[in-house]
Amino acid sequence: MKKKELLIEDVYSTRDLFESSAIALFQKPIKLELAGDYFLFVFEKEPAEKIANQYWTGELEGNIRAYANSIKAMKDWLFSKKREIEKRNGRDY
Repeated sequence: MKKKELLIEDVYSTRDLFESSAIALFQKPIKLELAGDYFLFVFEKEPAEKIANQYWTGELEGNIRAYANSIKAMKDWLFSKKREIEKRNGRDY
């Protein structure tokens, strides 16, 4: 089965850990993408864009414990990806 290529207009990306954690409560992220000195959390545009708008306007509702767990999971993913890149570049801390 071929993987569908997503176009830039089909994705929603953010570098904000807390916003991405809120989106991840409702939608699985597609990937973590290196963008210069930081990473972008990438999601399918719909419904991520709507969830992000609700997050920023304070209208998003959900389970606080699940949100805290989502933050932890996203941080783990972020730091493991960072370590992977550092190892590949010969900077093993």
